[in-house]
Amino acid sequence: MARKRGFRLLKIAGILLGLALVGLVVAKLVEEARGKNAWDAYLSEQQAQGNKILWNDFIPPEVPNEENVTTYPGLDLKALNALDPAAWPNQRADSPPQPGWKFAQPYSLLEDFEHGAASSEEDAAQQLIDHFAQHNNLLDTLRSATKRSSCRFDLNYANPQLMDLPLQEIQHAFRTLNTLALAHLRLEQPAEAHANILSAIRLIKHLDSTPSLIVAIVQTSQMDSTLQAVWAGLRDHLWTAPQLQSIAEHLEAWHPSTRLITSLQQDRAAMFTIMDHQSQTSQHVLFRGWAYQNMVSFGKLLDRYVFAPSGKRSDSLDYERTL
Repeated sequence: MARKRGFRLLKIAGILLGLALVGLVVAKLVEEARGKNAWDAYLSEQQAQGNKILWNDFIPPEVPNEENVTTYPGLDLKALNALDPAAWPNQRADSPPQPGWKFAQPYSLLEDFEHGAASSEEDAAQQLIDHFAQHNNLLDTLRSATKRSSCRFDLNYANPQLMDLPLQEIQHAFRTLNTLALAHLRLEQPAEAHANILSAIRLIKHLDSTPSLIVAIVQTSQMDSTLQAVWAGLRDHLWTAPQLQSIAEHLEAWHPSTRLITSLQQDRAAMFTIMDHQSQTSQHVLFRGWAYQNMVSFGKLLDRYVFAPSGKRSDSLDYERTL
């Protein structure tokens, strides 16, 4: 009797376990279908509005070598590490931030030097120019390369993290071009300063093709430094009319607000790609449909507070709502 009762209980337990497993499988199928449907609907809605949302939409097209900045003959991007500010002469390790052109303040090259290492702004400027003389071939090549029409780095763009992007080297190049421009202006050499400023602006514009919010932040920061040199030439009345016109034309060719919006969309697409990959490959994700629902929630959050607050078009940015 007890044996039959135990067998019956075991049978019931088996049935209940089977039903639980069936229920779990059904729930998994339902949740995955629900999540995928939500994602497909969100994707269709965004594409109908003309918004790019997939990472592949932002991968830059192939560029002919003769048009590409990065394949300019003799230009080795890794060689730009030689321009590292850490190797500049007598630079202070604790150089203080300076107010800059937005506060109508000139940039002091002397403040960046160790105490007593330079006797005046002009001396500091000359020391910097003399130091960079050893890199003239590299800098001339860089300046010539920026005149090309396109830019595409040799990267694995299938990976949205863009692992091998030479961002540090590019920042060294920017810092050098902008500092050289300031140094030449300090010594009343506007032609040399003008060439460096145009090269910096062109390089900033070329980086628009790189799908990354971090790159966009670097572009904005470096443009601020470039504008410091532009302002310095204006303050001291060093620019000729043709020089001013060419600077203005180059500045008008870059649209920082558009670049910022695009870079945020690019990072959203990158995040979607990473989240989707993790949900497909991770052994710890039980309901992959939930991952799709998280992607939709993340996208709608950005839509509401960044891309199109209060029903505005997604090519505008409400700064007050994002601060």
